[in-house]
Amino acid sequence: MAARSFRQRLVDLAGEHEALQEAFADLQAECGDLRAHVASASELGKECRDLKASIADLQAECGELRARAVSTSELETECRDLRARIAGLPAAGPADGPTGRSLLGRGCLASPSLEADCSGLVAFAGMCLQGQRASPLRGRSRSRSPCGRGVPADDDEVIDLVTDDELQGEGEEEAGAIQAPHIASAAPAVKYEVAIPTHGRWRPVSDMSGKACFRDSTQPFILAHTLTFLDTQGIPKGLVTLFVADQMEAENYRRALQGSDWAGVRIVVSVLGNLNNRNFIFAYFKPWTYVVSIDDDVEGISWKFKEGDSQDSLETLPPGGLVRLIYDARERMRETGAHLWGLNVSQNPRNMRTLGLSVSNGLVNGYLNGFITRPHCRELLRKFADATEDSEFAVRHYAKDGVVLRYRMYAGVTRPFCNRGGLQQKFEIAGEGITADARKEEERNGAKELHKAVPAIDRAPPPPQGQEDNGGGVPPPSEEVKTP
Repeated sequence: MAARSFRQRLVDLAGEHEALQEAFADLQAECGDLRAHVASASELGKECRDLKASIADLQAECGELRARAVSTSELETECRDLRARIAGLPAAGPADGPTGRSLLGRGCLASPSLEADCSGLVAFAGMCLQGQRASPLRGRSRSRSPCGRGVPADDDEVIDLVTDDELQGEGEEEAGAIQAPHIASAAPAVKYEVAIPTHGRWRPVSDMSGKACFRDSTQPFILAHTLTFLDTQGIPKGLVTLFVADQMEAENYRRALQGSDWAGVRIVVSVLGNLNNRNFIFAYFKPWTYVVSIDDDVEGISWKFKEGDSQDSLETLPPGGLVRLIYDARERMRETGAHLWGLNVSQNPRNMRTLGLSVSNGLVNGYLNGFITRPHCRELLRKFADATEDSEFAVRHYAKDGVVLRYRMYAGVTRPFCNRGGLQQKFEIAGEGITADARKEEERNGAKELHKAVPAIDRAPPPPQGQEDNGGGVPPPSEEVKTP
């Protein structure tokens, strides 16, 4: 009995062993399947990563191709328009007179590149258009600045902003209002960037400004001025970039703007110095980007809506007006071949006009202007002095393009000599505030260097009162314009 029971137990164990072997074989098969799945999943993951990398590369290539296509399309459009315009003008050689020889005698038209061809056509068309459509100002204001600002041209040349048909039946005062681009312009919307070079203006406005209205304000200076102005004008914050000297300045601005609507504004660390910072901005954006540069102390824009010499002839640019002006300026740049525009040099209504757009050589104020980036054109970079960088930038553009634009009915509201920080900080003596003599001396020296560089289109600065002029006069017109 015991033996039979033992044998039965062995039989049962053998059956269990066989079942376990079968189960083990099944598990091994499942493990094999799982390993295969894991391997394929790993391969799929690698394939996905490779595909993502390829997609990123393709997107980058597409972005570059789009940028090239846009810039090439714009250049081709400008060339076609200019060739058509030139074909309809009276015959004139591109080297007629010293200005033509200076501006176009450097082989621009012979260059095989589209950009060089366009530059030559732009300069020639600009000169032809000035001769065909220009009309002199009613009067000429002469600047006594050591920079000779606004005086290189014998007469300011202007073009109309509307047609004669649109002006029929209107008086001069009404005509001025009709021509104002922020009212009349039908220019299409365009892409642009807003750059604000700034230094030290994160501090409370009460510490930086002498104006009574800011006496007890703890707002950051830049927020009480330019950022509030841009808000009023409806400029999208995503288009605005602050350019500061170093990382500490960036942290100070970020801290100062906390809690405001501008807390998330883009801040880029640039370099120290007014001239250096603006050169950095010129090279920072992609080539052919439309950039509007505005200083950190701009309170608004004045519009001369009617004739007169008093403040009654001025109004504040209404909300939304700046955007339409930016669009209009880009359209005028395409029409004239300009790559730089600005506002009227003087804030005095006596020196402003209700009509026209100046296309002559002269200062384009640094406090608010627009330009097309051409970082490959090294001759456009400023070289001489912080205090005269805007004069130099304008002269270099005129030497290259034969035209710069200034809206004579608009002027920026800014009081640089009443505020601390910014460029003024360079000329402050500890405990004594701003020293005008130091700034004037740098302006005078910068103007002399600029005159040496482009003597045929930049007049020598006048001497200080009571001193002999040792800077020389304007050279004979046959001297060639050369941009260093």
